Amino acid sequence: MKQIYNFEKNNPPCLNERYLRKEAECRKLQRQTILLTVAAILSQMVVLLFGILMWQIQPVITFVCILYVLTATLSGSILMIAFTKKRRIFA
Repeated sequence: MKQIYNFEKNNPPCLNERYLRKEAECRKLQRQTILLTVAAILSQMVVLLFGILMWQIQPVITFVCILYVLTATLSGSILMIAFTKKRRIFA
């Protein structure tokens, strides 16, 4: 079988415990961030569904719920864009 990589040309990176712990911490942080994002989206969906279900009883509650979801989504998007751009500057 033909080799794609030339393993004799470059030395592999040295792995030590500190590097492996840093990688594990980074992956753990990514998992936590994803879970937090999913939880935020689900909670906003619940608030929106509650507002829609209250349309016949209290239209004011529906308006407040929709306004809250729109504000939270817009501010979260702005923060995401700001931190993504700032991360590119530092990287």
